[in-house]
Amino acid sequence: MNEEPRPIQDSVRRVRNALRMEDPRRLLEVANAWSELVGPQLAEHTWPVAIKDGVLLVEVDDNAWMAPLRYLEDTISSRVGDDVERVKTRLRNGPTRPH
Repeated sequence: MNEEPRPIQDSVRRVRNALRMEDPRRLLEVANAWSELVGPQLAEHTWPVAIKDGVLLVEVDDNAWMAPLRYLEDTISSRVGDDVERVKTRLRNGPTRPH
């Protein structure tokens, strides 16, 4: 079997698709635009941690921020794009926001 070399990205993409994993670059795009998507005050206490099967998972640093985030779920999902159908929130267990 004499195959031509292929870019490693092709192999990673095939494995990611086989495992039904989302593209990590998409989460990075959302994280970079988070303050514009939800506003600076909410962005200080919330952050996106995953996108999987059309669900954006968002962590909050305090229960008090769950209600405003849930209120904005439809707005957030429409602003993020077609690959996010809904937003799920959870309280962060452990120390403050990851850097």
